[in-house]
Amino acid sequence: MRKKIFLLDDNTAAFERSIEQLETRYEVMRCKDIISATRRIQIRKYDCIIIDLMMPTRGLDVKDEFKAGFNFYLEQVKLHQPTVPVLFWSNLTDASFIQFKDSHPEDCALLHFLHKTEDIYELESMITEILNDDEKN
Repeated sequence: MRKKIFLLDDNTAAFERSIEQLETRYEVMRCKDIISATRRIQIRKYDCIIIDLMMPTRGLDVKDEFKAGFNFYLEQVKLHQPTVPVLFWSNLTDASFIQFKDSHPEDCALLHFLHKTEDIYELESMITEILNDDEKN
């Protein structure tokens, strides 16, 4: 059975090849908005969750688009899937991630960051590492 990955990102066009590469190995549930993502996180379990940091905030209590991914994690993922590893995936630098991680030391083992790049294998490699998934297709 393939592992299930949840991907929340409102704009994946530039990284479509990376996501397609990920889909060759994992079952990927894509979601483009917070409201739909909230419903899906509440009803289905995932092996890993990928969240873009900068997103529209509709559906969140805190309205900071630059930290929407963090707020989705705090408001939904931590509540409904508290033991699932999370990869924050962003075009932003990792400085805000480091600050977030430092302010949530209890979650450090579950939280990861990857800067979005055009290397189509980097996303899959990071997920494989997070899941300790050494199995081959």
